[in-house]
Amino acid sequence: MIAYNEKSFEAMKFNPMCKGDIGDVHPELKPIMAIYGKPMPDLVIRYILMVYDDSSVLVQACREITMRKRTAAELSRLNTMKNEKFFDMVLDCSDTNVVKMIVEYLRVFRKPRLWQMIVANEMLFEEYNARLMQKIKENDADEKKELDALNVKTKIRQEVEAINTSLEAYYMAMFGNDDNLKKRVQSIDFSPEGQAVRLK
Repeated sequence: MIAYNEKSFEAMKFNPMCKGDIGDVHPELKPIMAIYGKPMPDLVIRYILMVYDDSSVLVQACREITMRKRTAAELSRLNTMKNEKFFDMVLDCSDTNVVKMIVEYLRVFRKPRLWQMIVANEMLFEEYNARLMQKIKENDADEKKELDALNVKTKIRQEVEAINTSLEAYYMAMFGNDDNLKKRVQSIDFSPEGQAVRLK
């Protein structure tokens, strides 16, 4: 493995290899670290910065996500944890609080507009899909209205397909090639109510 050090990550806003507690060095990260609510948020946030921040040297050097995660786990010392089950949950994004930390870091510090586009398009997708699923009322007396309704549905279906294509591109831009993370994030409630609760 290449010998990375603090200087290797100096292009980043928050250097994940800084000396001391990263929350003390970069107090802006404390609200995100507080999401974790257990010991070791320092190691977890260092790992997140290395793996998911586009300005991390590892994003360029380790294009393959599994290799990048393993390298970041070693550099952040996350791999020194005795709880192997938790370590595996971090790497495969099955720990909910770690997923929340990743999303919040990217949403707040790296890609806020992109996140807003994802939320807006997910909400629009759900709204259009609900309209698409509504049954057309049969009306023998007015065949023109029925045909108009079918045309509207066709247009809505085309819009839903276009939104879905856009969402795939947005998720790729937001989370890169981490399919496990994308699946976990896509299970988030994107309703206005759900977002209001999540973003409190």
